[in-house]
Amino acid sequence: MTSDLIKRANITGKLTGVFSGIVDEGEIPKEWKNSGTVPIYKGRGNALESGKYSGIRLLEHRIKLFKKVLEERLS
Repeated sequence: MTSDLIKRANITGKLTGVFSGIVDEGEIPKEWKNSGTVPIYKGRGNALESGKYSGIRLLEHRIKLFKKVLEERLS
């Protein structure tokens, strides 16, 4: 379903151009490198103790797509 949405939005060609540029230049845009870590309570023990949380990284969506394309090409 998601790939159909991307095709309909006509951004496949644009993303291909951007991804090719990244591969050619060997550098990912700075704003794509921004991410945040969100603490998620494990659900056990005292919630006030820092060891009771796991960190989840939230990545930029375009970097996730780029990662998926690279993984597909390498496999």
